[in-house]
Amino acid sequence: MPMAQTNQAELLAADGEMRRLLASPLRISLLAILRRDKHESYSLDTLSRKTGRLRIDTEKCLNPLVDVGLVLSTLNADGEGPIYRYRVGLPEIESSIDVAMKEKTGHLEMTTEVEAKYFAGMIGSDEKMLVVFEMIHTVAKSEISALILGATGTGKELAAHAIHDLSPRARNQFHAINCASLPENLFEAELFGYEKGAFTSAHRRKIGRLELADGGTLFLDEIGELSLAMQVKLLRVIESRSFERIGGTLTLRADFRLVCATNRSLEDMVAAGTFREDLYYRINVFPIRLPSLRERPGDIPILAREFLRKFCKQNNLPVEEWRFSDDAIAELVARDWPGNIRELNNVVQRVAVMAGDSPITASSLKLILGTAASVLQISDSEPMRSLRDMEREHVNRTLAAMSWNIKATSEVLGISRVTLYKKIRDYRLERA
Repeated sequence: MPMAQTNQAELLAADGEMRRLLASPLRISLLAILRRDKHESYSLDTLSRKTGRLRIDTEKCLNPLVDVGLVLSTLNADGEGPIYRYRVGLPEIESSIDVAMKEKTGHLEMTTEVEAKYFAGMIGSDEKMLVVFEMIHTVAKSEISALILGATGTGKELAAHAIHDLSPRARNQFHAINCASLPENLFEAELFGYEKGAFTSAHRRKIGRLELADGGTLFLDEIGELSLAMQVKLLRVIESRSFERIGGTLTLRADFRLVCATNRSLEDMVAAGTFREDLYYRINVFPIRLPSLRERPGDIPILAREFLRKFCKQNNLPVEEWRFSDDAIAELVARDWPGNIRELNNVVQRVAVMAGDSPITASSLKLILGTAASVLQISDSEPMRSLRDMEREHVNRTLAAMSWNIKATSEVLGISRVTLYKKIRDYRLERA
């Protein structure tokens, strides 16, 4: 190790420079990967793939670590491209690295817990999520269009809100349109608005989302579902920032930040001719890929406990008394979660209602997840139960879980309070 780098390492330990160096979540992720196996070497492509970042961003974050001697960089065997490994034998700064990384991780956990809005409700300590947080911070400072990629239930709208909340446009409005939920004619009316008399049911003027988002952010969810005809109209708006209401002749201008999201492969759609290539390049200026829940299993316990805490708070249950047992956490982590975070949240709410008390165990989870033998198999010695009996038990357990709070119970069951009172009378339910 060169003398200059040795002195630099001592300075890192002595004057708190380590905290500045590890201010980047991506740099923390890279250092954590390299320290995991200190004798393993990684190519730039491998590190980029592990963190989910572009090569140029990964190399930019690695260079300061190489400069101070924390990371060694050499050419690979064929002489093409660098390979990186952690520099061992620096006991004078190992403890400083541990402290700095712990402080940074603790800060992120505190931020997501105390200032949930800061990440628009996004929670996570996985390396991939730290990278996502950094990307959100980065793109929020600019005015460029962002494209959020990820499977259903991964939190794409939350990420869009985070970009808006951290941007200079945060004081203005955030408006979202789900492109998959509206037919073409209604989508056009929702986006552009319309004048009175523009069509049969247009009894008064309607202001569209483009006007409402002026000075703020426009979020188009599931943009891959747009028809080719609407893609053309959207492209014109993006390029000119001008439009007309349906049935109107006045050209209006709107200053908006565009954020889009999709769970589809737009590249494949472009190749198939179902998505315009020019629009694709307009919206895909800064892509952010959200990992699926199975790609970040370490975050499942954190998310499950947070969802349980929120459920208890919303339903006036003692937060400090409700928890998951260790075997329940293991059951949650072992599951694939094809519905991702949304599915996990739903399962936590259902099991909290049906479990009735704490701790929530693996057996309660298995019942909800449909994996318990008692649910999957029908014993010859056990008679089948009627739908009425099963509903009676479910209503009774929900009432008990909600401490017989009629309003909260009716909301959980998705029925009115009048209907709930009727079921209590019909089933002759009594508070224990």
